[in-house]
Formats: sequence, C-alpha cells, structure tokens
Amino acid sequence: MAAVAAEAIASVMGTTLLLAWSGETFALGSTPIWVRNVAASLSLQQPTHIVH
Repeated sequence: MAAVAAEAIASVMGTTLLLAWSGETFALGSTPIWVRNVAASLSLQQPTHIVH
C-alpha cells in the first residue's frame, strides 16, 4: 500500500514540477485527495484538556 501512495505522490509532484517549469501558475484537476480520511479524523479530534 505504501508503494501505491508513493507512486501517487510522485506522479502529482512530477506533474506540478512540469507545470511550474512550463510557466503555469494555476491548474485544476480531478486528482483524488489521498489524505482525506486523515484530515477528517484530525479535524474531529477533541481536546484532551482545557487550558484556562
């Protein structure tokens, strides 16, 4: 599974570099977001203590 994630990340990084080198400053795409579940779980975590 890590190899699949590494390949996906490398692909997006390569695309980003090629676009930047060709002068593009903005591009929309339909690339899936691989960290969606992690981001959702981080945003739902509750604080373990309250600082006054």
